[in-house]
Amino acid sequence: MRERVSALLLTIAVELVSSQQGLGAMIWFAWETLRTEELYAALAVTSLLGISGNFLLQWLATRLVPWQVERG
Repeated sequence: MRERVSALLLTIAVELVSSQQGLGAMIWFAWETLRTEELYAALAVTSLLGISGNFLLQWLATRLVPWQVERG
């Protein structure tokens, strides 16, 4: 499971850095031009999307795969 999470995070990181449009490009352009308000706003939106996506995936996993045993 840990490998899957690492692969997903790496994929998202590459997508953010190499994008031409969207939040990744907005973050990169704001960083290059020192527009801190835009940078923090885009980072906040990205964080909120990541947190809500994580909760959504956990909720779907408990609903769709109820027999899976949790590992501590």
